[in-house]
Amino acid sequence: QGQLDHVSLSRPLRALRAMISASRVPNEFMCPITTEIMEDPVTLADGRSYEHTAIERWLQSSKRSPMTGQELPHTNMVPNVNLKALIEDWRDSQGVMAAIQE
Repeated sequence: QGQLDHVSLSRPLRALRAMISASRVPNEFMCPITTEIMEDPVTLADGRSYEHTAIERWLQSSKRSPMTGQELPHTNMVPNVNLKALIEDWRDSQGVMAAIQE
């Protein structure tokens, strides 16, 4: 029976591994300035999210949106806690998936 269990589990496991290898980082998780996964996303007046340190540097030399080029009405940054939580959950799931692949 142990061999039967192995056979019945191997097909779903192969399918799961195929899904994992095809997974990509969601574009929404990427900072448009650094093109890297954000760790501390903040939202600007343009409604877009950026990595906190990257947009701070940007705003030192420009008061325009990096995405639209339009002048920002203000440069207040609001932590995007929902996006941060989604990114953290996604990263955790990638760790689980990597363990399954082993």
